[in-house]
Amino acid sequence: MERFTDPLDRASGQEQAERQRILDTRKRAREAEESAIQSKDDEGRIICEECGEAIHPERLKALPHTVVCVGCQEHFEIKQRIY
Repeated sequence: MERFTDPLDRASGQEQAERQRILDTRKRAREAEESAIQSKDDEGRIICEECGEAIHPERLKALPHTVVCVGCQEHFEIKQRIY
């Protein structure tokens, strides 16, 4: 039956599904940030849970609930693109 569906209806449905997927992804990311437990070193700096180095203050200003440094995040994203 789908072959008789109006192309505009089909495109609209695909657009709506993509929009919902984006919203779901953003919601999961926000929930992960909010539930993240940040570790601090003796000097009170937030520590990356991957490499153990301090997370740069500018990154924390932009992403207050992050638990990984820029380098580890970039590594993770590159790895995701490969797989």
